[in-house]
Amino acid sequence: MKYNKTYKIFFYTCLILLGLSCEDPEGEFYDYELEEETFDGSILEYLQVDNGSYDSLLVVIDRVPGLRERLEQDNITLFAIQNAGFQTAILQLNQVRENKGKEPIYLQDLNAADLDTLVSRYVFDEEYALEEVQVNTNGIEPSSINYNYTMHLEYEQADASGIVQDGSQRLIFSDPNNSELRSNWSRTSTLNTGIHTGNGIVYPLNPGHTFGFDDFVFRFNKFNVNDDEL
Repeated sequence: MKYNKTYKIFFYTCLILLGLSCEDPEGEFYDYELEEETFDGSILEYLQVDNGSYDSLLVVIDRVPGLRERLEQDNITLFAIQNAGFQTAILQLNQVRENKGKEPIYLQDLNAADLDTLVSRYVFDEEYALEEVQVNTNGIEPSSINYNYTMHLEYEQADASGIVQDGSQRLIFSDPNNSELRSNWSRTSTLNTGIHTGNGIVYPLNPGHTFGFDDFVFRFNKFNVNDDEL
């Protein structure tokens, strides 16, 4: 009887410890196994139905010739900027313009060629699944859908409850700024392991990411509202 009692205590202690290892600091439980999320439709359709999170991105897509069609038909990887990322960029731009006595401008006013240059850095004409990036310890360097601008992807797994690399998985998405020195890179991260659609993969970006990385204000501050280029 004493042996059975001791065994039961040991057994239930193991169950409790196992449960704690899957608990985050806020007391919520997660299954960190990689599960593929899917969407029955195109990348463009995913952006259109996702609770309005990508309204600003859709405005920009419509201003870039041919991009809408490619997001409907081609095999694409898209790193999707949420509305907050555009709002932050516009606020920063208009603060600089206000300090220089210039009128505010908005997404619909921006020079289409520069919009094309920046948004293209978030789109790639090949599918980059998280598993493919994961096996490349130094990351991979995809080229943007237009202009062959080199970006960088690398895999990251967070720690969970003190267990190293046992937490949520994501990609780190970086603009190297044409530099080999990582200290010069601008980085953000994905919110999940990607949504597989009928024509490619969408990686929603952290809402704290500002559209254009560090290049937005520099590019658009040179224009006034009445410029012919707008």
